[in-house]
Amino acid sequence: ARLRIVEAGRTVQEIPLMPGRLILGRTPDNEVQIDSRFISRHHCQITTTSQTSVIEDLNSTNGLYVGAS
Repeated sequence: ARLRIVEAGRTVQEIPLMPGRLILGRTPDNEVQIDSRFISRHHCQITTTSQTSVIEDLNSTNGLYVGAS
């Protein structure tokens, strides 16, 4: 599985999802840093196993959007 980060209809980052936990947010202490005013300091986490990946909002201000429009 891969995480694709899209900005203004353009893929700006694509990350393979390996087993474990991946934290995304605006600050440098996250595994994936996204420099956007719409992203919280610690926005969400993705937990991946050999079977599935689960995304969880970390009480972000703007919430999550998953999928394509």
